[in-house]
Amino acid sequence: MAWNLDFWFRWGGSQGLGHGGDLNSFMASIAKRGYAKKSRYRVSITPPVALQKLAPQAGRLFEGRCEAVTFPGQNIRSVPDTLRYGPEREHAQGFTYGPISATFICDEALRERIFFQWWQQVTVNKDTWEPRYYDSAVGHMKIFQLGLQNQDTYGVELFEVFPKMIGPIDAGHAQSNAYQTVTVEFQFHHWNNVAPERTATPVEKPTKGDPDREKVAPLEQTKHGFMARNYKSSSIIRNPHADR
Repeated sequence: MAWNLDFWFRWGGSQGLGHGGDLNSFMASIAKRGYAKKSRYRVSITPPVALQKLAPQAGRLFEGRCEAVTFPGQNIRSVPDTLRYGPEREHAQGFTYGPISATFICDEALRERIFFQWWQQVTVNKDTWEPRYYDSAVGHMKIFQLGLQNQDTYGVELFEVFPKMIGPIDAGHAQSNAYQTVTVEFQFHHWNNVAPERTATPVEKPTKGDPDREKVAPLEQTKHGFMARNYKSSSIIRNPHADR
């Protein structure tokens, strides 16, 4: 871990009065407040109503398939004040937001990729090339930072979300047993902080004879660095043209 210890020793006293702190007080602050781990998060996706009817559980099931995600940033749009002499001042006009990306692990049928393809077709009619009504094509997304006991410690909600770009996926014999993923870029209007929804989950005591074994219910940290759920094969997204 790359902590800025030089800054701490100069300015990081326990009272924050400008005097330096020692290593013990630094470690005590870490022990008391902890630190956020990039591998502990969860994602909640609420697609448009049309897709909810097609695949009611798809958004929930994708929570455990999200291998990586980006928390959104926030910028202030400004314009220069050129009416006065001297150096220009930047005057704030409002907020702007850029897209975020998320990477999902695909099953054998690439249902994750198909799901976002259908979402894009809800956004733009691929037969007539005409865009559909905006309100019928956007959904919501929530991203939470998790603590050591799977409790929500920080959360954001993105409003008016839709998948702007579905990234290409590659394949090759040299990649051996590497699993397939799809990266999706989401466009949204704005985001707000949201209150935690999940409290800490109980941690089971290690079983006798296996002191290193420790389970966290109901979610389990996997080697891929995301919070995994059981993924049921029954969640196949139906083709709406099949009934015609």
